[in-house]
Amino acid sequence: MTGENYQFSSFVLRVSGAFLVATCLCLSDFAYAGSSNTGQPAGVMAGSTAAAGEIHFYDDGKASALATHRSGLVLEFHNHFSPPPGDSILWYRLGTLDLSSKNVAWSALRLAGMTGYNSSVVISSEGYVILVYSNRAAELGSYLYYRVGKTNPQEGSDQTIRWLTNPMRLDAGFHPSIAINDHDIIVLAYNSGAGDNRIYYEIGNLVKPAGGPVEPPSGFPYQIRLTGKWIHQYDIGMDPAIGMNNRNEVIAVHQASHESALHYRRGLVSGGVIQFGESRLYDDHAESPAIAILDSGLVLEFHTLGDCLASRVDRLSLGNPQEIEWSPPVFEGEFQSPALAISGAYSIVTFDNGDFYAPKIYCTVGEVLD
Repeated sequence: MTGENYQFSSFVLRVSGAFLVATCLCLSDFAYAGSSNTGQPAGVMAGSTAAAGEIHFYDDGKASALATHRSGLVLEFHNHFSPPPGDSILWYRLGTLDLSSKNVAWSALRLAGMTGYNSSVVISSEGYVILVYSNRAAELGSYLYYRVGKTNPQEGSDQTIRWLTNPMRLDAGFHPSIAINDHDIIVLAYNSGAGDNRIYYEIGNLVKPAGGPVEPPSGFPYQIRLTGKWIHQYDIGMDPAIGMNNRNEVIAVHQASHESALHYRRGLVSGGVIQFGESRLYDDHAESPAIAILDSGLVLEFHTLGDCLASRVDRLSLGNPQEIEWSPPVFEGEFQSPALAISGAYSIVTFDNGDFYAPKIYCTVGEVLD
């Protein structure tokens, strides 16, 4: 596997006193068609500051899922490319943040030992890995499965996931998105699996046996304890994504049913439920969102439109607890299917090139300063 490193222009986004060093994906032989609605050329925001930046190719594949730990440990799952049904095989890499190069030092590619689609993954503060995925490539008749494993966040990437359970069926559902915070609260958003575009959330925690990690099959005490099947329908749409911070603030985003439009809800975990505000449109020309929210109230959002990747860096509104102060999107380049995670002051984003015959996955690292 060869490393393909491209040099790109970069910029610093200024948002209410916060800064995100983000990569503007401008290949030397690529010209943007169109411009951002700030009146600047696409890929540039008014008031931005030039800096150096790079994006790195790291694997062949598609549909990546991404998780990080505050130690700098990074975990990525994806479907490796091969003809169906081989495209359902899940692979993973562990990595560590290299702050000197603003890159991820990835370890060897490893077989996850399961098949699935639309995977989503988190790493808890103790290093527990929770992977959730769909068992079908299409929604109708799909079920969600999960598997629990363990890493040592202090050992870096030269380790493997120690799986503590076999794959376990969770619910009927499709396209899951999972988030966890340092209080070990888990939130999960997903489509119903019935083909009706209903979106549900569940909330709960990871049940761990007393005495520490144990191996399968005695490891079955490890379970995700959630509120239950189809209890909380909160919207209608497709491709839900959810983010949560350590203040229990939640942002849920999704694509409107059969439309290129994105909606969001802002909420708060309280009393075993998410107290969501109303659904609001924030982009009428976008698809496939990814979202993260920091404890400071900074919101990072990536999405695609056709063959283009775009991003936003915004803040929770202080004046209205249901709103986010959205800015215009910044167009990043010809990439698709973003996955987003935060580790301390750094953001990691993975995405693929959208090539059906030769899909490739790329990664970039940004710095977030409050």
